[in-house]
Amino acid sequence: MSWNYRVCKITENPHYIDEPIVVYGIHEVYYDENNDVVNISEIPMVLADDIEELKATLTKMIKCCEKPLLDHNTGEEIQELN
Repeated sequence: MSWNYRVCKITENPHYIDEPIVVYGIHEVYYDENNDVVNISEIPMVLADDIEELKATLTKMIKCCEKPLLDHNTGEEIQELN
């Protein structure tokens, strides 16, 4: 079995509005030995209203790897232990 990330179009039709809601998300996708999709993660890694916003978000995510780490509990910058 192999996996990668793929952009998925998600369409929802909530009962409280007339138009469907469309968003795009990056999901983990798993394949069988024939390279057929066997599973798509339920929760997207990244979610956006359109492909351009998705690209912009990913660019920001790449840039964040160059910044100091933040402690999730305190919000303070921390040094990574080697």
